[in-house]
Amino acid sequence: MSGLFSNILSMLALAELGVGSAMTFSLYVPLVQHDVEKIKSLMHLYRNTYRVIGCVVLCLGLLMLPVYPFFISSQPDIEHLDLIYLLYVINSSVSYFYSYKRSLIIADQKKYVDSIVHYSRQAVMNILQIAILFLTHNFILYLVCQFVCQLIENIVISNIADRMYPYLEEKNVEPLEPVDLKMIRRNVGALVTHRIGGMVVNGTSSILISKFISLAVAGIYSNYLMITNALNSIVGQAFSAITGSVGNLEASENPDKILSVFHKIYFFNFFLIAFCTICLVCLFQPFISLWVGESYLLDNLTMIVFVINFYLNGMRKSVYTFRDASASYYYDRYKPIVEAVVNFILSVIFINRWGLVGLLLATTISTLTICSWVEPFVLYRHIFFKKFSDFFKRFFVYAAIVTVDALIGFKLFVLMTAGISERGGVWCFIIQLFTAVIISLVVLIISTCWMQEFKYLFCMCIGFIKKLIRRT
Repeated sequence: MSGLFSNILSMLALAELGVGSAMTFSLYVPLVQHDVEKIKSLMHLYRNTYRVIGCVVLCLGLLMLPVYPFFISSQPDIEHLDLIYLLYVINSSVSYFYSYKRSLIIADQKKYVDSIVHYSRQAVMNILQIAILFLTHNFILYLVCQFVCQLIENIVISNIADRMYPYLEEKNVEPLEPVDLKMIRRNVGALVTHRIGGMVVNGTSSILISKFISLAVAGIYSNYLMITNALNSIVGQAFSAITGSVGNLEASENPDKILSVFHKIYFFNFFLIAFCTICLVCLFQPFISLWVGESYLLDNLTMIVFVINFYLNGMRKSVYTFRDASASYYYDRYKPIVEAVVNFILSVIFINRWGLVGLLLATTISTLTICSWVEPFVLYRHIFFKKFSDFFKRFFVYAAIVTVDALIGFKLFVLMTAGISERGGVWCFIIQLFTAVIISLVVLIISTCWMQEFKYLFCMCIGFIKKLIRRT
C-alpha cells in the first residue's frame, strides 16, 4: 500500500512543473556575477511559486481521496486506510514549503551543506521509525514521525540559507526582467513534458501491478524497488554535488573542454553503476531472502530484467547532469511524451501477457529505443557541437563490459560462496557482501584499466589519498 500511495503522489508531483530544475539553472550566472538583486528577485518568485505548488498538491491529494481505491484490485484488510493516505498527502505537500532555498545552496556549489542536513535527518528519522515500529507496530505513528522530521529538515535548511545569504531577508525586491521571465517560462514549459514522461514511466508501476495483478505482488515489487531506489539516491548525490560545477564549466569553457570533462564523468558514471549492477546480480536474491523471506522472492528472470533497468537508468545520470546544468530541456521536450506513450501501451499489453516481467520489459524497451539515443543526441548537438556517434561507441563498449563482468562475477561469486549460501543468516550474508564487493571491483578494474578515463580517475584517487595522509 505504501508503494501504491507513493506512485499516486508522484502523479500529483506534476504540479511542481520542473520549477526546481529551472530555478537552479537560473541562479548559476547571478551567483557567479554576485548579482545580489537578481538573486533576490529569483528567490522571491520561487518562494511564491512553491507556496502555490504546495497548496495545489494538498488540494489535489484531497480530491483523490475517494478515487484511490479504484487502483486496487481487491481491498486489503488495513485499518484507517484513509488516514494513512492523508498522511502521505500532507507529507508530500509540506516538502514544498521552506525547501525552495535548498536550490540556492546547491547552485552555489555547497551541496555538502544540504547533504549533511538531509542525511542527518534521514538517520535520526530511521532510528525513530524503527523504534516506533518495534515498540508499537503502529504505521500511523511511523508516518507522523516522517512528516515531523521532513518539516524540521525544511525549516533547518531555510534558516541555514538565511544565515549564508542574509540578503534573502531584505524586503526591497525588484521584479524580474521580462527576458528572464521568458527564459524561465520556456524552461518550465519544457520540463512539464519531462515530468509527465517521468511520472508515467516511473510513477505508475505499482498502480498497474495493483490493478492488473494484485496488491501483494505490488508489495514484493516495492521491496526490490526500495533497494534500487536507495542505490540510485546514493549515486545521485555524487552527481547532484557536481551539477553546480558543470554549470560553471559550461558557462566559461569551450565545447571541446566540456566534452572532455563529460567523457571522464561518463566513465565515472559507468564504473559506479556497473559496480552496483554486478553486486545486485550477486546479492539481490540472498538479501531479499534474508530480509523478508524466500516467499517474497521474484523469479530470477524478473530479477535480471529489474537489474538491467537499474543499469540503463543509472547510465543516464551523467547525461542528466550536463542537461540540467545547461537547462537544455527544450530541445528534447517531445521525447518524454513519446517515451510515456510507448511505455504505457507496452506495459498494459505485456503485463497482461507475462505479468511483472512484462511490465519491466516495457520499461527496458522504451529506454533503449528512445531515451538511450535522444538524450545524448541533444547534448552532442546543442552543447558539445559534435557528432554523437562517439557516444554510442562508448555506450556499447560499456554495455559489453558490464555484461561480461556480471557473468564472470556471478560465476565466481557462486563458486566462492557455495557452502556459505546454504547456511544462510546475517553473518553468512556479510561474508557474501564482502565477496561480491571484492569480485565486482577486481573484474571492473581488470576490464577498464586500459582506458584513458580510468587512468585519469586512478591518478585523482591517488592524489586524494596522498592529501589525506599529509593531513593526518
